[in-house]
Amino acid sequence: QTTPKETSSTAPSLLSTNLEKNRALLADCLEKNSVVVEELLQSIVFDDIIVTSAPGLAKEEVTDTVTSEKKGSNGDEDVEKDYWGSGGVADGDINSKESEGYDSALQVITHVARDWTDGGHQCRQMTNGWLLKELLSWHENTFKRKINGGGVDQDGISILVPGAGLGRLAFDIATATGLKGVVEANDSSAIMAVAARSMLANVLAMNDKSDNDSDKKTSSLTTIYPFVLDPKTNEVDSRLRFDSVVFPDDLAIEAARRTLPNLSYTVGDFIATYSSPAKRGKFDAIATSFFVDTAANVYEYVAIMKHLLRSSPEGSVWINVGPIQWHPCALLRPTVDEFRDILTASGFELLKWEVSTEAVGYRHPDDAGTMDPSSPPRKTRCESYRPLRFVAVKKCDGYEDEPLPLHMAIDYCEYLGRLAWGK
Repeated sequence: QTTPKETSSTAPSLLSTNLEKNRALLADCLEKNSVVVEELLQSIVFDDIIVTSAPGLAKEEVTDTVTSEKKGSNGDEDVEKDYWGSGGVADGDINSKESEGYDSALQVITHVARDWTDGGHQCRQMTNGWLLKELLSWHENTFKRKINGGGVDQDGISILVPGAGLGRLAFDIATATGLKGVVEANDSSAIMAVAARSMLANVLAMNDKSDNDSDKKTSSLTTIYPFVLDPKTNEVDSRLRFDSVVFPDDLAIEAARRTLPNLSYTVGDFIATYSSPAKRGKFDAIATSFFVDTAANVYEYVAIMKHLLRSSPEGSVWINVGPIQWHPCALLRPTVDEFRDILTASGFELLKWEVSTEAVGYRHPDDAGTMDPSSPPRKTRCESYRPLRFVAVKKCDGYEDEPLPLHMAIDYCEYLGRLAWGK
């Protein structure tokens, strides 16, 4: 017969014991994540960032916003909604669009894990990697001007990256080999812009660490715990939520060492910032990743994309990757085929149009189901996307009618939205 002492030493841990242990680990991981977020946000002079459509915004207001959101993210309430949104989109009124639910410490950690760690590389490769490959192909085959047969760019191309978040796509474009480009990133979130600027500064600073100085390089890496606030459902092993990752990744450091990025970042609502007549025809290319479905009215986005792209014989290009998980406040929620009709009716020529047959996780491959058969799964349920990928070209044959003023086009788009809702 087993004695009580023997039973206590051989029996599985009680649930209450695990809860107490996990509570202590949770507090420790959250504290470390909190320190990382604060460091990403405190080292930036806010005046260095161009801010539009927010004349009253001050550095102190930004800091307070993050602090209050960070405290609120320590519980489980709305964690799943905050994370699994369309690029971090949460419910909000139509005026907030993609900003509400986006300016939180949890979102900063999520975007760091996706954009700047080795763990997020596979997800980036399946989305941003495809986009960058198409941009390079378009640049090489269509835009590149031949000078004396040398194949040298006469001028660098101007590229816009809306919904840039923590800036990895914009960074990868700006440091791409063979692409001489001036990149402008934009996001509606001042928090994301500040964190992105700090991240880029950290990556560039690591160029001072030589390859032989591996100890100093390793000490410059920062550890975060991206899974710690995942929903407590469908969980296979509670220990996996305390896994850590480090940033920045080696590929980012190598890219910055190879090429100094020509990159700027603006903060402001996409429509308010880029519908200005002064922005007409300013860009040769627009790259959007997990962005188009943040539109309250997709017609507005399409009209502004066309407004921004330059009219030239070579053609200008809009390359997109991401789902169509439309914003909760979207007036129109077209299907993929209906969205294609919108683009063609707006005058875009579609060179490529496909929905990926392979599912991709938003933050980490494990979100879509483990990609490594030797690794245990994190969840009994997977969350993933099959992104819509397209290459759309705006061309000019040398003659172009005077376009409808953009403000009238947007008014018409809003009319269509009200009509769709029977208003």
